[in-house]
Amino acid sequence: MRYIHPDVITALESRLFTPIFFVEIMFDEPLRFTSAYSSMTIGGKEYFGAGNLGSVSKVSEGVDLNPQEFKIVVAGVNEASLAAVITQNYLNREASCFVALIDEQGEIIGGPDDGPMHSFSGNVDEIPCEIGKRGKITIVVRDELADWARPKVERYTNADQQARYPGDIALEYMSQVADRETIWPASSYFD
Repeated sequence: MRYIHPDVITALESRLFTPIFFVEIMFDEPLRFTSAYSSMTIGGKEYFGAGNLGSVSKVSEGVDLNPQEFKIVVAGVNEASLAAVITQNYLNREASCFVALIDEQGEIIGGPDDGPMHSFSGNVDEIPCEIGKRGKITIVVRDELADWARPKVERYTNADQQARYPGDIALEYMSQVADRETIWPASSYFD
């Protein structure tokens, strides 16, 4: 069950609010954007403003186990920033989206630490880009259920063990044991 600050409930009932989004993508150097026109600090983390966060897709929840996806569009990106994002290893990086309500003075309703509500989190799947005068990045984030459909290709081999745990020799002789025929004695042998 999600916690909603009482001031947020009051604002929703009065219909005097503006929603803003906060997006955090955990690259080597985390990227944080907000849909507000100025930078904002939430939980000690600064989210870059200037309205570059073009849009976020609608989040849907369901009772079935179908994977959900969430699209984040960052608009007005210069070529240097665009190149920095697409050259990073972005696959399976954690991404989160929070939504908050602001009042007429531009303050977060419920306070900067209690007001934002978690909207969606998952892993970055792909980043299609549009290059031009004003670049645009679309970041596709999928939830944990998307991993269920992917086949697991890990094997009990020394090569896979070394890739995961370098220096571990637990499976060093696995290839020799795999092709070996083992003959077990009959139960009468133990009587």
